[in-house]
Amino acid sequence: LRSLFNGLSPALLGSALSWGGFFYFYERFKPQNASAMNHAVASIQSGACMVLLTNPVWLVKTRLQLQKDQRYKGILDAFSRIIKE
Repeated sequence: LRSLFNGLSPALLGSALSWGGFFYFYERFKPQNASAMNHAVASIQSGACMVLLTNPVWLVKTRLQLQKDQRYKGILDAFSRIIKE
């Protein structure tokens, strides 16, 4: 049960970044007078951007949840150790 809460902070951070960034990029990619196809393309582009940008957050969340021994002390410690690896 504790391991689920170990990944809660990065999960909340990742979700907030993903949705906030998705709508930011969506508005940037969407043309002024957009057709249905333009909306679909803008959505795909913004989704792809957010997958690339938030993947490290999801990696940290997964590692924090799956750690058996307390290898990582928190989000920042996990980020720094993963970068060093």
